[in-house]
Amino acid sequence: MVAIASLPFLAGSLIAMLFQSARRRAVVGAYLFSTILLVSLTILLCLLYSASRESSVDVRPSSAASASVALQPEMGGEGPASPTFTGKPGRVRVCLTEKSMLSRKVREVVLPASTVFEDGGALVGDPADYRTWRFGLDGGRANRSVVLVDAVKLGAASQCAEAGARVLTASTAGPNIATATERRLYAINDVLYYPVPPTRPTIEIAKLIDDSSVKAAVIEDIEGTQRRPSSTESKPQLLAKCRAEAQLLSLYMKARLGRQTDDVVFIEKFAPEEVTYNCRRNPTVGPHVYVSWRDKARPSREILDLIAVAGEHLLGVPRDEMLREVEACVATSIKSRFELADRDFRGAKISCQARPPEGVWGSVDLYRRFGRAGSLEN
Repeated sequence: MVAIASLPFLAGSLIAMLFQSARRRAVVGAYLFSTILLVSLTILLCLLYSASRESSVDVRPSSAASASVALQPEMGGEGPASPTFTGKPGRVRVCLTEKSMLSRKVREVVLPASTVFEDGGALVGDPADYRTWRFGLDGGRANRSVVLVDAVKLGAASQCAEAGARVLTASTAGPNIATATERRLYAINDVLYYPVPPTRPTIEIAKLIDDSSVKAAVIEDIEGTQRRPSSTESKPQLLAKCRAEAQLLSLYMKARLGRQTDDVVFIEKFAPEEVTYNCRRNPTVGPHVYVSWRDKARPSREILDLIAVAGEHLLGVPRDEMLREVEACVATSIKSRFELADRDFRGAKISCQARPPEGVWGSVDLYRRFGRAGSLEN
């Protein structure tokens, strides 16, 4: 670059020599022409030099940028996913075996698609007559369940209905079929997808499950499977996810986070009480909030409000309804000789414990019993 930049000065020296051997006007014209020409050449050479430098720069992305690009999912925002469904669904006969569940107020029972029935044992009785159904003594098959493909309605006029079904599995690998010739009897056990209903149902699915009031039998071989939702996240990822969820809850409660263990994150609000967000996930109990208090069996108004706010966030149930349910649950536990009580509503559950007459402490557990399709398996 230094040599190129000195060309105008060399040209000036050359032109000065011309002044001595030619007339003034001709020399000036030659000087101007030579200067313009050499300056143009200088600019052109500078541009060519700069272009050659840029072409030699390593334009490969850094390792961090490469990693970021490699982690981007395919078009549409989702990465490749393994299949959830395989094979052809079969058919089951679903029956309300306890007619006592129906009344003047409860004329019909509606089971949503994704209702799960667990193998309870050999079917004793006539498969075509639900009134003869009962479980054999062999016991149920572990981890053997079927899930409805269709919603069904059961009522006084027709206590049975047919629906499509798949075998619910933890993995789609291996033979997973359920045949009519096996003569197995299934009992209602769970609901995978259960959005919070806008109004309270006339009968809670939890009651149907707890009383084993609805059963099913295979009438057409089921070769299709549905993989039970699960996760492959590592323990550090699960702990980080748990803390993030607890952070959202604490913001909603206007509280602050405390220490974290493998199972829970502590939420600090009132000094003598304990509030935790439980991160353990399994098909029976989803993430839940535990609140305890001391020195009396009934919680203070502040604690009641705190529980209602936590329940509103976690369960999607209106705050005033949460208050009524918590107060009723605590009152029942105080009266119970076992000091325990439960309340099921809209797919949510409250478990209460109190210690009368001493009144030394009490506690409430809140969690969503159904609809935890993304829950982790133990």
